Amino acid sequence: MSELPRKPDEALRQQVISALRDSGRRFLDHNGSSRGYLDKWGLSAEGLYEDLANALDSSDRLFQKPKTFPNQNQRYQCVLTYPEDLPEYPEIETHVTIAPSGKDREIRVKISVHPSNTAQTLPTIPTQ
Repeated sequence: MSELPRKPDEALRQQVISALRDSGRRFLDHNGSSRGYLDKWGLSAEGLYEDLANALDSSDRLFQKPKTFPNQNQRYQCVLTYPEDLPEYPEIETHVTIAPSGKDREIRVKISVHPSNTAQTLPTIPTQ
């Protein structure tokens, strides 16, 4: 495996976990195919948020995603894996876009999801 991308600091990882557990601070990216993949796999957005929050709570495997253009907000990514006895669920790559909002600067997270195409370059996070 080549050198891994940078990770956020612990405080930011904890803020992401907190946002994932707060229904007012998390949302699914509706500009892509995320909803379609969740429907295809029979996963609810709420289930994904819970799985992702729990996985990130037990692992620091959240990595910076390379920017497409210089002024782009920093995005992060990770690869969730579901147990082998659930073959209908592929490895799922999640992209977490962090957007500070409001005067208290609480972050909100936008989640996009699709079958992993970086599983060969990023270590995975198993779900329980």
